[in-house]
Amino acid sequence: MLDEKKLQYDVESGADVLIYDKETEELVMVILRGFTGHPELLSYLEQVVKANVEHRKNLRVCFIFNSISFLSYSLHNFQLADPGKLVQVGVSAGARSKPSLDWVRNITSNRLSDNSVDDLGQKTAHEFSLLWMLNCRRLPNELSDDLVT
Repeated sequence: MLDEKKLQYDVESGADVLIYDKETEELVMVILRGFTGHPELLSYLEQVVKANVEHRKNLRVCFIFNSISFLSYSLHNFQLADPGKLVQVGVSAGARSKPSLDWVRNITSNRLSDNSVDDLGQKTAHEFSLLWMLNCRRLPNELSDDLVT
């Protein structure tokens, strides 16, 4: 439970904030609102992410097993521990039994043409490129330098 009395700083909506540890002077938190600066771009990026989530295999494998027995009836139910979906895009190192550096091939939808799959891959790669450029421009040097080196 959150103890509001222990809160030390309240960030106003729309404010960008860098928070440093008082003792070590180390950067401990970054809040950057409106990271892309363009709502239309953000909407487009969201569409590409949703397309990846829709057409790619879910990596979540943690299950909760429920077993209910009543008299002579038994019900077994498997459900994901987390209802979210996590997909892998880009490059993979391959299976542990057969290492191979290559693009992931985890499209689950048979209704997508090869051109559509390639188009989705290109759009996703462009998103990574844009995110990298935005990170280099918007993040404080102490973070972006750490990403580069």
